Order: sequence, then C-alpha cells, then structure tokens
Amino acid sequence: MFIECPISFQTKSPSLLCAGKIVLLPVKANDGITWKVWVLSTWVEELVDNPGDKNLLSLPGPNVTDGAVVETDVVIIGAGTSGLMTAARLKALGTESVILERSVKIGDSWANRYDSLKFHVPTSNCEMPYKFFPKELQSPHRLSKDEVAEHLQQYAREFHLNVMTSTIIQSSCFDKKEKKWTLHIQVANNDVKTISCKHWFRLRVLTVAVVGSANTAFDVMRDCWEAGLKTTMIARLPTYIFPYEYVMDPHGVGAYDVMPLDAADRLLNTFPSTLDGQFSHGLFAHLASQEPDRYSALSKAGFPVLNSRNPSTNVIQNLFGRGGGHYIDVGGTDLIVEGKVDVRGMVEPTAYTEVGLRLSDGSHLEADAVIWCNGFSDRNVRATAREILDDPSYDSRLKDGVLGPQEIVEQLDASWGVDIEGEVRGVWKRHLLMENYWVIGGTIQHQRWWSLPMVQQIKLALEGNLPPAYRDTPTAA
Repeated sequence: MFIECPISFQTKSPSLLCAGKIVLLPVKANDGITWKVWVLSTWVEELVDNPGDKNLLSLPGPNVTDGAVVETDVVIIGAGTSGLMTAARLKALGTESVILERSVKIGDSWANRYDSLKFHVPTSNCEMPYKFFPKELQSPHRLSKDEVAEHLQQYAREFHLNVMTSTIIQSSCFDKKEKKWTLHIQVANNDVKTISCKHWFRLRVLTVAVVGSANTAFDVMRDCWEAGLKTTMIARLPTYIFPYEYVMDPHGVGAYDVMPLDAADRLLNTFPSTLDGQFSHGLFAHLASQEPDRYSALSKAGFPVLNSRNPSTNVIQNLFGRGGGHYIDVGGTDLIVEGKVDVRGMVEPTAYTEVGLRLSDGSHLEADAVIWCNGFSDRNVRATAREILDDPSYDSRLKDGVLGPQEIVEQLDASWGVDIEGEVRGVWKRHLLMENYWVIGGTIQHQRWWSLPMVQQIKLALEGNLPPAYRDTPTAA
C-alpha cells in the first residue's frame, strides 16, 4: 500500500513548467505508523518561453539537398520511429533538423525486416506524437512491419521533415571549442549498375533450425512453419515467457486502452525502473498464480520455460539490460505444444556439419538452413557510434581541440543496463564527457516519453539556458 501525491511547480532559470509525484510508504514506528517519502519523481511539462507549437509542423522545411554545405542546428542519424519523432518534437519547438538515413526509403528499417514481424503489444502502446495510426489499425490490432513503414513515410511527409536517404557518413569530428560537429556524407548519385553472371542458383530449403527462443525467434519460427518447412527451435537457455493477456492487464500496458495516451504515459514512465520491474513482476506473478499449469505442456515438450512465478523474471530488466530476451506469447508456444515445431532445449550449436549442426550434447540436427535469432547488434552505443562515425584516415591532431571519431567514442557513456541510482545508462540524457551528443532508443513507448525531455534540453542548450547536469550520486545517511 502506498499514497501517490501529484505535484506541480515552476522554475525561474530556465523558466519551466514542471510536474511530478511523491509516493509515500507507511513505515512502522514506535507509536504506530509514519509515512515516509519512497519516490520523488519530477519532469518538465513545457518550456515557459517556448511551449511548442504543433502548427509549425505543417510548414515546409528548408531544402537541404541543394548546395555542398548544409547548415543546421541538429543532425539526427536514422529515420526510424525515434529519429522522426525527435525531429517532429524539435520542429514543434521551432528548431529544424536534418535526418540522415542510409536506406533508400523512409521506413525501410522496418519494411526490410522478416516477413512475419508484428508488434507484440497493441497499437495504443505504439503511437507517435502528433499523429496517431488510422482508426482501422487501432487496438486490439497489432501493427505489422509494413504498416509501421507506411506510417513513417506519411509522418515525414505530413510534417515536412528534412530526411536525406541513401546517405553514408564518410567522416566526422567535434570541435570542443566551437561545440560544433562537422560531418562529411556520401549521398545517392543515381549511378546505374549492370550485373552479369554465368550461373544462377536457387537454394532448396526443406528443414530449418531457428537458434534462439525470444520474440524474434518465435516470429521466425512461425514464419518457417507456415511456409511448410520442417522447423526446429534451439532454446539454449531458459526463456521468460508470459501471455499477451498479462501485458494487456489494465494495471500494465493495457492502461493505454482505457486511459488517454498522455495520462497512461505518465502512469507507466514516471517510476524508477527498479520499482517498475518490481511492480510488473508482482502483477504477472499474481496472474500466473491463478493458472499455475499454463506452460506445463510446453515444459514437457522440452522447452526450458521460465514463467512469471519465478522470482528471477523481470521484463523491465530484460528490456533495459538486454533489449529483449523474453517472449510475449501471442500463440507461438502452441506450435511446440502441438508438436508442429520441434524443440531442442538447453543445448548450444557447436559446429556446422555437412547436413546441419552439431550440438553441445553430442547430438546432430539436420537442417538445410540455420537462422540465428540471438539478440541485437547495436546494444552497445560505443560500438554503434564507432561503426557510424569512424574514419580511419581522419587525424584529429591537425587541429587543436577537435575530437575525431575514436576520441568521440572513448568519451561516450556506456549504454543500457542501469547505473547505481537505477537510471538507464547512456540513452535519453546528456553524456558525462561528450557534449552535444544524444542517444534515443528502446520501445516506442519509451521513445515517445523520453524524446520530449531530450529535445527540451537540446532547445535550452541552443538558447544558452541549459543548466549543468546533476552528476553526484547520493549516499545513504
């Protein structure tokens, strides 16, 4: 039991309208019960001098394709959901940006993924600021990759966002004195290439091994089975699985179906992540206790399942620490229970053979194709930044105070996981040693919520009104 008290206040420098909440917890005392502050959470609602104007989104942006030099306040790498919503929020605050996208078209980062990709949460959780998905795609519908791609194209077009597609960063540097980035990019040049070949080969696949056991692996597994392929899932470790219905409980993500979007965002995004994890575990454990045999048949089929009653399960920890590693059960487990898909549990592939894989228990698995679904490659922001910004030929010694790609990467905060204060590392906020560099990611829910305070800070920095970041870590008295 606790009491949650909303608060509001205003600061003078910079001038901000703020909101927050104080959560009080009852504590036993000698003479009865006393209430103590458990959580104090605050956030900025709007900049008083620049509250934002949605009408600015309808105005055409500058033509960024003309000329050899492009001047802009903000460069955004990637025209996916987080990049486009960040650009839209900046534009509503009167700040133009340029988005660099390596794909040929906006939305290709979604459209080019595997065919069966769908969100494992309903549309109400996946909305972007200023423009909702059309009525026919609203909850309980779960968005497909192509529906998201089309929405991104409409989003960029309707809000006149400055997107340069088919771009590759050739070099980058940061001038510490001028606090200014310089990027050299390669753009599409419309060259036409002809490919001639002597042999054309079509692979005939009848059996498939899917290595992995979380959301992506289950999606790919279903795709293979529906294509008529004999499919085997290799589950190397116990995997946390929970039903879609648990997610949609109105005390969790289901709040987006019963509350206005902004209210649900404040409810679900303003607790410390450590407490968020405890709350979600408590809710899911309660629901699982009412159906203790929900995944007994899955276990008997050989899948190493962790259900929500296991004390180690924590979906928030999975999201922020690993970028996944769980499965929201939208029906994929039925294929294993019904024997339509085979499973090999608690084994690792150790080698390829002429006809498939050798596994760590000494057994062999015949497979014409092996599909690896074992995590995301861009969880480490330093490695990703090195790939995007790196230019081996750049020599930062040519100019004092200018950081080249390697020096920039070395000064970035580590990403994901939580720090000693329970805050997510390296995303949505200022980096300790690297100025004017921001990273945004996570689920669309997190992108939508955290993009606002991030662009508010960028706007204040451009105006010279951003106060120093709080860097101390308090210790217990």
